[in-house]
Amino acid sequence: MKAKENHMKKYEYLVFDVDDTLLDFYAAFRHAQEMTSRLFGTECTEAFRKADEKCGWRAWIESGLERTDDEEIQKKYHDIYYRQLKLHYEYLAEELGAKCDPAAAAETYLEAIEASRVPMEPHTLETYKRLSEKYRLCLATNGISRTQRARTEAFMPYTYRLFVSEETGAIKPDKKFFDVILKELGCDPGKCLMIGDSVRNDMTGAIKAGMDVCLYDPKGKNRDFDGARRIESITELEKALCG
Repeated sequence: MKAKENHMKKYEYLVFDVDDTLLDFYAAFRHAQEMTSRLFGTECTEAFRKADEKCGWRAWIESGLERTDDEEIQKKYHDIYYRQLKLHYEYLAEELGAKCDPAAAAETYLEAIEASRVPMEPHTLETYKRLSEKYRLCLATNGISRTQRARTEAFMPYTYRLFVSEETGAIKPDKKFFDVILKELGCDPGKCLMIGDSVRNDMTGAIKAGMDVCLYDPKGKNRDFDGARRIESITELEKALCG
């Protein structure tokens, strides 16, 4: 964060994205690969991982789930999500020339994701806990309830509200998702800071709703993005907020 941005204004609520902001989704995905490989009767080799990622992206793109700003996708996002999971494993079975029940593989995938709670940084939860002593913390995540509620369990004692897209009826970056947050909190957008790793889903949607935003960018992929404050670690956020 630039020196002139060392201190942020006072907020009442900090709204955190979950995947790749607080929790490492790639670690969860790799765990899911280890579990699903067994259903295909093979070891989780690099070849299996590459085939799985190839088929997963194919199903995701064909299902349109990367188009989170598309109104039709927004309306049917969660139904499409469940369908693309099965399609993912149908493609993988074809790719490997193996027999596997796509529904069983999808269920195994979800169970594996639920079980993975790897933080983005070793001190993420500790820092989150300290922030909860000065702010009301909220979690705002695209996803399905069963996985996101399970994965955020350790954060919940320090969390004021959890907003999961399957429950809110809207997904990020739809302004409606953030409007639900503001309505439930009963506060002015200016009292909320949205922290997330996605320019499209977290930054754009929150800005539309009038919230301030902070881009979590630990790998420095968005250094040229000037639409928000940018941090590379959660401790950097804590220093900026709390001095």
